[in-house]
Amino acid sequence: MPKGSTEPFNLNVKTQNKATNAQLAIGSICIRSTAITPNGWKVADAAGADGPFCASVNQTADTTNPAFSAAFAPSEVMLEAGGTIQPGSYVKTDATGKAVAHVTGTDTEVKIVGRYITKEGENIPVACANADIIKVRLGMG
Repeated sequence: MPKGSTEPFNLNVKTQNKATNAQLAIGSICIRSTAITPNGWKVADAAGADGPFCASVNQTADTTNPAFSAAFAPSEVMLEAGGTIQPGSYVKTDATGKAVAHVTGTDTEVKIVGRYITKEGENIPVACANADIIKVRLGMG
């Protein structure tokens, strides 16, 4: 499945606000922003940012659109990996909205975006590498 796709089960997609001067690329991890009026979402711009989180899905939201489609937990979405991740590991965001491994014992729970399941095209859980398209179950499940 391409980046930004969602699984049809446990799907939780809602229209959300975003800044009109920013593009939200499909398959990006997004964080809340109180700098947007009304409050909205932006691509995660800090490595290991605190949640809440959502993922931009279905289509890229361009700069003329004040809203986008956001997937929330417990949705399973296709994201881009920002590094090597082992199956079953929790993921957090890097500074560009990609998924990277959460470090248990070092990173707090508020940094958990979801759990890595496997990479695109695989039916069994396998490790992924940087730039792989991966399936992530959003939330702590």
